[in-house]
Amino acid sequence: MEKGVKALLVWHAVDFPPRHDLGLLVGLVPAGATIRELNLGGLTVYAVEQRHVASVSNPMNLNDRPTWDEAEDAIGEATDALARVSADLASAGWAAPS
Repeated sequence: MEKGVKALLVWHAVDFPPRHDLGLLVGLVPAGATIRELNLGGLTVYAVEQRHVASVSNPMNLNDRPTWDEAEDAIGEATDALARVSADLASAGWAAPS
């Protein structure tokens, strides 16, 4: 998800800080992109915090773990967001290699 938003920013020549904050990155996307309609800040915990915890095999403690329903909701949000990034790139003139 994060890489998709960054690809959209690169396509539009928008500088962005070296941060892994989905809410911040989506806020930098130019107006008119459909990805801006989504609130993706809550997905940062899945995209970043679980990846970047050093020397911990399972960084979420039992109290912080999402329920199955929450995880499924997050997967749905991420899937929708990636589809929008793809559509936004296409509408901005990018064509996937064939």
